[in-house]
Amino acid sequence: MAVSCLGYLAMHEGDLERACVLQEVALDWSRKQGDKWAMGITLFDLALLRALQQRHDEASALCAEGIGLYREFGDRRGIAWCLGILSGTEAAEGRALRAARLRGAMEGLLESVGAPIQESFKHWMGERSLDTMRAALGDSAFHTALAEGRSMPLSRAIQFGLERD
Repeated sequence: MAVSCLGYLAMHEGDLERACVLQEVALDWSRKQGDKWAMGITLFDLALLRALQQRHDEASALCAEGIGLYREFGDRRGIAWCLGILSGTEAAEGRALRAARLRGAMEGLLESVGAPIQESFKHWMGERSLDTMRAALGDSAFHTALAEGRSMPLSRAIQFGLERD
């Protein structure tokens, strides 16, 4: 976790490349140690960084792995975090409707466990991706899509998140 914290520091200093290298090292160590809890957090962090670098396929693959791991734990919060990253990548790639549904699924899962939106996601991606979705869809369609996502049961939210066009 110490290496991961250095990755956060690099991220907040704006050095995304160094942050990625440090998170990759942290993920590798977590895998070798079999520390699934640390793996889940690092998968999310690295996926966020990849999304910020516009490396959406890599971000999606990391999220898929994270969803699988969090599903194993029954951790709705972790699954929601990954759905949030997927929402941001979809918004960045111009798929606003899918992005808004994923965002709604994230919000619904977080509300179901009383958890807030993860701070690094909110700071680095959340509001920008919401603005992109709202601008592309208009207020009415945006809110409808959010509501559709919020109403998804866990299994459907996971399935929807892992589907690829």
